[in-house]
Amino acid sequence: MAQEVLNGSNGKTVFLLFILKALVVLITLWAGAYGGTLTPSFALGMAGAALFGMILGGDSQPSILLLGSVCFLSVTLRAPISATGLVIGFTGLGIDSLPYLLVTAVLAYEFAKMLDHFPWASILCQKSKNKVIR
Repeated sequence: MAQEVLNGSNGKTVFLLFILKALVVLITLWAGAYGGTLTPSFALGMAGAALFGMILGGDSQPSILLLGSVCFLSVTLRAPISATGLVIGFTGLGIDSLPYLLVTAVLAYEFAKMLDHFPWASILCQKSKNKVIR
């Protein structure tokens, strides 16, 4: 999926791949399979960055796609340094891209930590009048 996005697929194809990949990963994990988070996170982050770029009206530059994949990986793995190393290892990038990827990964990770401290459950319970959601 990541290679298809890098090859310059159109918006409909990227959106369909994103939805199908997310559904397949969720169903697989729901069924009790182990693993399946590293490569799907890389691909979903890349596709998400491509979709975000298309929504904003820009083209999907490979550097933006890689920043999207490092963001998604650093949040799902909860390890920004490992996510940066994995993206560099997956793509064969040089050491010159390390600062950009690392800063992006740390910012995404810290933003996700900040969102984790927000009381989402209590707000959802108040809005839905349902005390089951936690």
